[in-house]
Amino acid sequence: MWAGVLAGADRRPQARPATSATLSGCLRLTSQPASLPLRELTFITSRGGMSDLVQFLCKGDHPVEASSRHKTREALKERIADGHVQIKFTDTRGGTEIGVPVDRNRSDLRGIENDNGSAEIKLVGDLTLDYVPVTCFARIDLATLQGEGHLEVR
Repeated sequence: MWAGVLAGADRRPQARPATSATLSGCLRLTSQPASLPLRELTFITSRGGMSDLVQFLCKGDHPVEASSRHKTREALKERIADGHVQIKFTDTRGGTEIGVPVDRNRSDLRGIENDNGSAEIKLVGDLTLDYVPVTCFARIDLATLQGEGHLEVR
């Protein structure tokens, strides 16, 4: 097939109808007919641009926990110093864990930076979830490493 296309021949393979299949309930994979020299894959979300997960996490506050191998205040302090914190939204099916790059200008980290600070911190960070740019807002209680959080579309 490619030899004919490269040589300028007018032979093209017979067209096949486009197919579609659902991926994880919210993405549909559509392929163009095989008559085109290159196949083009297009991902389309079920509700015009946002997955159900992103829509759910953007509606109100949800229970979250700061997750790491060691669930201690010191481990969380190390993650913040590294610039990324794993936040798990626990009220989704199986939980949704996202890596949040900590924006120190918008976050309130006084509680973890000095021991006599408040008992909670506020984490803010920009990321992309399911191809949607979002900002994560989380309030974490330092005694339990749990709290509430939500996403906002940027």
